[in-house]
Amino acid sequence: MYDAPVPHFLELEEVGTRIELRAAVIGFRQLHAARRHPEWGLGLTPIGINGTTLTKDGHVVFARRAAFVSQDPGRWELAPSGHLSPPFGFLGQWRHEPDLLAEFEEELGMKRSRVTAVHTLGVLRDNWSPMLDICCLLRVNALADEIQSAMVALAPRQEYAEAAFVPLDQAQVFAAARELTPSTRSLLTLLPKA
Repeated sequence: MYDAPVPHFLELEEVGTRIELRAAVIGFRQLHAARRHPEWGLGLTPIGINGTTLTKDGHVVFARRAAFVSQDPGRWELAPSGHLSPPFGFLGQWRHEPDLLAEFEEELGMKRSRVTAVHTLGVLRDNWSPMLDICCLLRVNALADEIQSAMVALAPRQEYAEAAFVPLDQAQVFAAARELTPSTRSLLTLLPKA
């Protein structure tokens, strides 16, 4: 069975003017066991990364998850999103931006050099999954049409069934009519502060 390292949330701590998120590294097999057998009470909380891509022409990227994905198939989310993935044997600090940029390349089909800024908006806890998500805003030097073309070129290996490019001021209206991933609904509330 696949067994990559997965960060497991331990605590948030205020350190000066920053908030530090503390985690332990577990194996994916442990997380898989916790999800398959909640009655065991393992209490594992993986850490995910959620990005809201804001295009040069003021659109945000929503994507509907494909039917074959293991979590939230068919639901819409702000793209890109994924898991924080520390390397094996790593002790110390790691940053979430490299994983978010890797997801941007993988899921939106654009080079990470097109991202002009990454702003961390906050941390959301999804008690339904359970999961903790680091939420960010990615400002990109690309138009919505460019990203759409890049995403179409990814098919059929794409984990998204479709995408929508919505003007930022219409994101709440678009989302209200869709079934969203749990973290996306909360992430939308952070956008006006960005």
